Amino acid sequence: MPNRPQINLLYPKEKKIKKRPLIILTKVILGLFILLVITFACFSWKIISTGQDIFTQENGEDRKISFFGFVKRLILSKDREMSDITQDRLNFLLLGMGGQGHEGALLTDTIMVVSTKPESGDVAMISIPRDLYISLGGKVYQKINSVHAYGEIQRPGQGANLASEAVEQVTGLPVHYYIRVDFEGFKKIVDILGGIDVYVERSFYDPAYPGPNYGYQTVSFAKGWNHMNGDEALKFARSRHGIVLEGEGSESSDFARAKRQQIVLSAIKDKAFSLKTILNPKKLNNILAVLSDHIRTNIKPEEIFSLVELARGIDTQNIANQVIDSKEHNLLYASKTKGGAYILLPKGGDFSQIHKFCQNVFLRQEIARENAKIEIQNGTGIKSLAKNTAEELKRSGYNIVGINDAQDKDFEKTVIYDFTSSSKPATVRTLREKLDANVCTFAKRFLEGDAELVLVLGKDQGKLTRAD
Repeated sequence: MPNRPQINLLYPKEKKIKKRPLIILTKVILGLFILLVITFACFSWKIISTGQDIFTQENGEDRKISFFGFVKRLILSKDREMSDITQDRLNFLLLGMGGQGHEGALLTDTIMVVSTKPESGDVAMISIPRDLYISLGGKVYQKINSVHAYGEIQRPGQGANLASEAVEQVTGLPVHYYIRVDFEGFKKIVDILGGIDVYVERSFYDPAYPGPNYGYQTVSFAKGWNHMNGDEALKFARSRHGIVLEGEGSESSDFARAKRQQIVLSAIKDKAFSLKTILNPKKLNNILAVLSDHIRTNIKPEEIFSLVELARGIDTQNIANQVIDSKEHNLLYASKTKGGAYILLPKGGDFSQIHKFCQNVFLRQEIARENAKIEIQNGTGIKSLAKNTAEELKRSGYNIVGINDAQDKDFEKTVIYDFTSSSKPATVRTLREKLDANVCTFAKRFLEGDAELVLVLGKDQGKLTRAD
C-alpha cells in the first residue's frame, strides 16, 4: 500500500489555528508599541521645543534655553519639585498684556496674584487695579500697569521682574513665579479648548470697547450662562465701561473687571484640565504651539510637573476671589497726579493695610472649614446690637446659629465664651481681633443651647449700631 499522510480528523488544523493568531497579535502589539514610541517622541520634541521659548533664563532675560540644556533639566534633574513648594504659601503673578499689534503693547491689562497653600489646597486670587500709583525708587512714580513696560524700556527682558517687585511692594507677599501672556495667546487657548462656559451676573453693554484701527466698538453680554469663544472671553474680561441693563451693581470699574477676569481664569482652568482636553493629543499639540509664541515664565523646566499637579488639584468652587479696591474693602482712595491723571492711592498713606488684607486672604476659607456654631447675645441695653452684629458677621462668612439677649445687661467689654476646647482657632482669633474681645475658654458648657461659641456683646460694640 502506498504511504498516505495521516489525518487527524479531530484536530485537522490545530497548529495553523494557534500559530496564525499569535503572529497577528504580535504584529499588532509591535505596531502599537512603535506608534506609541513615535507619538511620544513627537510630543516630547514639541514640549522641548516649546519649553525653549517660554522658559526664561535665571537672570530673567527673555532668551532661549539651549535644546540640550532644556532636556537635561527636564529629564535628568534630581529635584523636579518647585523650589518654593515647601513654603507655607506659594505665590504666582499673572500678567496679561496686549502684545504685538495692540496699542500699549507692553502695558499689563491684568495684574493678579494667585496665592496657594500647598498643604491645605487653599487658593486665593488677588487682583490689583491698574491705576494704583506706586514708587519705583527715587522720584520715579508709575501706575502699576505701566511698570512692566517701563522695565522693558530700561532693560529688555526685565519687565516681568520689575512688575514682580512692584507687586511685592503693594501686597507684602513674595512673588515666587510669574507667568506673562498676551491677548492673542489668550484668545487662541480659549478657542483650542472649544470655548469656555461663564456665568454673567448682570446684563451689560460697553459702547467704548477698543476696536480696530484704534477706534471703539460696542460689546454686550446677557445675564446667565454664556458659552464664549476666545474673542468673546477677552472682551468680557477686558471691558471697562460696562453699562448695566437691569438690576443693581456696576460693570464700569477696574474692580468689576478684575472679578470678571477671575471668573474667566477659573473657567479656563476647569476646561484645560478636563479629561476631554488631557486625552486629546491634537488639542495639547495646538496649545503647546500657542504657548511658545505668546507665554513667558520664570518657572524652571524641571518644575513644570509639580505645577501641573498643583493646578489640577485646585477646586475652582473653593477659591477666595478678592480685589484690592476702594469700596468693598476700603483699601484705596481716588486721587490725581499733578498732570491731572486719575490714580489710586493706599489708605493710610502706605501699603500696610493692604499687606494685612493679603496676609489674611485665606481666613474666610479657614472660618468656613471650621464652621463653628456661634450664638450672639446682647449684653447691653442698646437696641438691635445683636441683630446688626450678626448680619455683619454673616457677611464675613461666620455661622450664626442664634441671637438672644444676655441675662446680664451691663457688659462693658465684649466676651467670647469658647466651649470647643480651642478646636476652632481661626474663628476665635478673627472674632477677637475684629471685635477687640476678651476670650474665656471652658472645658464644658455652662450655658443652654448647642452653640460652640457664645459671643456676648458689650457696650464697646455700640458703635456698630450707630454706624448702621
